[in-house]
Amino acid sequence: MAFIFILIGIKSSKNNPMKKPFVSFLLLAILSLSLKAGTPSNISVPSGTVITLELPQTVSTKGQDYSEGQSIPFMVAADVIIDGKVVVRGGSIAEGVITGYKKQRGLGVAGHIRIVALNVRAVDGSTLFLSKNEIPNDGRSRRGLALGLGLGLGVGLGYFGGLPLLACMAIKGKPAIIESGSIFDVSTQANVSVKVE
Repeated sequence: MAFIFILIGIKSSKNNPMKKPFVSFLLLAILSLSLKAGTPSNISVPSGTVITLELPQTVSTKGQDYSEGQSIPFMVAADVIIDGKVVVRGGSIAEGVITGYKKQRGLGVAGHIRIVALNVRAVDGSTLFLSKNEIPNDGRSRRGLALGLGLGLGVGLGYFGGLPLLACMAIKGKPAIIESGSIFDVSTQANVSVKVE
């Protein structure tokens, strides 16, 4: 579009010498705009910038074997935009790690999971470290049921032998489950300068 105006300006300036400075000015203005549009700029991502993460897989203490220190990927749920520029793309992978993991056990002890989202990459490849990033989940304890059943059997049978103890041990707590598709808001830990187009 700008090219058409330049051609029109050049053609009309041949007939009128007063239009030559205007055409030169117009050429310089368009050239400077086109150069500026392709120049990358730095955007400051302030500490506390919220990033929404999605867990792409289910993490559970039931039937799955995870361990503390195991990596867990998250996915950035939506573009992070500052001053009209995308600084983190939706769909980017964020790194997480399991910091606490215990399976449900007898005596009604519930399962337990803790995942920490560590960092995510900005559009220029720089690392944004995350805070407010712990995702906890505890199963429901059934300790009261296990102990009540054990005591009830012990009193009902008139002794505190092996049968009530076995009944207590047989009752497990509920598993901890963090479902696939779960959404979590975390925030950036520090100010970071990101180069954007």
